[in-house]
Amino acid sequence: MNRKILVLFLLMVWIFPACSAENEDPLPEDRANTPKTENFITRLDGSGILVVEKKMNPQAIYYQVTANTTITKNGKEISSANLKIGDLVEVQVTGVIRESYPAQAEAASIEVFESKVSQPAQQALFVFQNQTNTVFIKHYQEKENIWEFVLQELFEEKEYRVSIDKKTHRVVDQE
Repeated sequence: MNRKILVLFLLMVWIFPACSAENEDPLPEDRANTPKTENFITRLDGSGILVVEKKMNPQAIYYQVTANTTITKNGKEISSANLKIGDLVEVQVTGVIRESYPAQAEAASIEVFESKVSQPAQQALFVFQNQTNTVFIKHYQEKENIWEFVLQELFEEKEYRVSIDKKTHRVVDQE
């Protein structure tokens, strides 16, 4: 009996550490200043931002920006007036995320990341800003002279394609 318990104990000691998060590879140094997921600001208004995480089943969250919200870019504090559609951000919340669609929460902090895709993303999102429901970036790809974006309506499956010139950041094609 004692031998069975000992064998079981040794198996547990051997198996459970293999399941631990400590065994995950750390982010490479060059990825240390990038967000864990790609969250683009899709809409701005006077009191908050709508952020849609770029993934298979996108999650939209409207973050209320208050006087207590800390906003940083490159380690320096900035004001909410400096936030732009297309900015790549990571948001920490205070309190709970209210279940609705889009979900709603109060932003405790917003970190804006430098990204070469932010300005072209901003242009791609502006193309459809007033023509449709809220759109988000479903996919993008950098090519030799252009950025190609696939946008999707937040509440429908309708997709749009936009190509942005890499040098001028102007729309060269849309469908």
